[in-house]
Amino acid sequence: TAPEEAAEVEVPLPTLPARVGKIAIIEAKSGPDGLETQLLEQLRESAKAGEQVVLWTVTSDCEPCAAVGRALPDSRMQRALGKVRLVRADAASFPVELRRLGVPIDNVPGFTLLDTHARALDHIHGGEWDDDIPANIAPILDRFLRHSLSARRHPWARPLREGETPL
Repeated sequence: TAPEEAAEVEVPLPTLPARVGKIAIIEAKSGPDGLETQLLEQLRESAKAGEQVVLWTVTSDCEPCAAVGRALPDSRMQRALGKVRLVRADAASFPVELRRLGVPIDNVPGFTLLDTHARALDHIHGGEWDDDIPANIAPILDRFLRHSLSARRHPWARPLREGETPL
């Protein structure tokens, strides 16, 4: 094959099981059901299960993204993400939808809290911690999920929604 054809081939994400300990992992699939539809379904299902949905944006060539996946079995990650349904989405597969939902895709891994309409409420990325190891990742994610991550290296402001004016 010609080099330009090879560049068109999507590199698959590393495979993760549907559950790692207490953490449910849902893979966002490209196809007829767009990302927003999949997120809305997960938000409905997670509400019934008493779980919180966190959108985890990754890319196939991202070593820090893979490191987060490898960290999931660690007890600190299990505590931090115990009642979480991680929806893992390849940022390269959903760039338009992610931007429309207000989810930044410039830095991965990214973690986004969603409102009931699947729009971004809050977001952090892997730049919030040092080495990609559970001892660094878990405390940051734990505070982020509890809305108590006040000191941030990379503050994020939710984008204005259509018809919304800044205060």
